[in-house]
Amino acid sequence: MLHTFGNREKFINSAISLLRTHNFDGLDLFFLYPGLRNSPTPGHWHLAYAMNYWRNLGAPSEKLMMGFPTYGRTFRLLEPSDNGLQAVATGPASPGTYTKQAGILAYYEICSFLEKARKDWIGYQHVPYAYKGKEWVGYDDIRSFQEKAKFVKAEHFGGAMVWTLDMDDVKGAFCGNGPFPLLYTLNYLLLQDGNGSGNFSWGELNSLPSFKTYKIDITSSQTKS
Repeated sequence: MLHTFGNREKFINSAISLLRTHNFDGLDLFFLYPGLRNSPTPGHWHLAYAMNYWRNLGAPSEKLMMGFPTYGRTFRLLEPSDNGLQAVATGPASPGTYTKQAGILAYYEICSFLEKARKDWIGYQHVPYAYKGKEWVGYDDIRSFQEKAKFVKAEHFGGAMVWTLDMDDVKGAFCGNGPFPLLYTLNYLLLQDGNGSGNFSWGELNSLPSFKTYKIDITSSQTKS
């Protein structure tokens, strides 16, 4: 679809017609791995680059939503000692206990994985990764959600999209930070006054309002167990 201008134009026109005919609010364009083909900066297609790429092409900032994943991608390392960023992998790591899919772990499964794993931080991407033996996972946590939320506010983007609610620690049984720790952190920071330009400290995460008294409106899309 994206290979030619004519194909793109046909899709755009038909999508706009459909949205207006049925009075929809918008379109979620789920464009997987755009940086893998002809990326101008291989290895640097992360969220900030992608958001600015679309904005530089003319997309209004207030119409751009940043995706926040509540899962991690896993890989099986060729050698346990070669465990840093861009280490050689032979394929996806073992399926999770609950998600049961090789190559992916829900955030609550990652919390269990971290109990005996070593953790590190990718500075320019503002995300953590962890490894244990030949198992390697790159993921998001409370700290990365906080940094990305501040970026969304500072750049005046439209907001955030979380995929998916049920992969967060729904009942707070795995990660030790209460129910929905990722969603809760994101919701709290995006609703703060100001532009997120630097007044928030890590210590404030320990003094957020109680989970029992702070309401998160997820009733329209909560996954039922």
